Amino acid sequence: MSKNENKATSKVEGVTEDSRHENMGRYLFDAARHFETRIIKLIKLQGYKDIRTTHLTVIRNLDFKGTRVTELALRASMTKQSMSELVLQCENIGLLTRKADAFDGRAKAIVFTAKGQRLVEVIRAAVACVEEEMAAKIGKGKSKDIQSALRKFLYE
Repeated sequence: MSKNENKATSKVEGVTEDSRHENMGRYLFDAARHFETRIIKLIKLQGYKDIRTTHLTVIRNLDFKGTRVTELALRASMTKQSMSELVLQCENIGLLTRKADAFDGRAKAIVFTAKGQRLVEVIRAAVACVEEEMAAKIGKGKSKDIQSALRKFLYE
């Protein structure tokens, strides 16, 4: 079916296939997915064969001093049960462990193992590499402009 046929057969007034696929939200989503997929490929090249994109959700929200599962879930906007499953997966591949929480000995904090700490460094290098690839493709100035605009949109 051609684009013109898609436009003509839309059942929602003013909505076309193009408008559903060519908008800022879709571009941001696809860019984030591409960015993370590329990072995972680079991580796997460094020997972390079991890492999955979903594991980045735990890693990016975990403080070096340790973080409770409930706080990780809150930061990631997901349920405690879903975060617990991701934490367990990361524990099983040797990236994380549990220790007594510094503020409440009854609770457990999730912390990086030595392998997990090395992975954080590998991720940092992978992010820098993907950012450089992006800058090479669209131009360093545009890349910095996008980063600045997103920071302003999200945090100011």
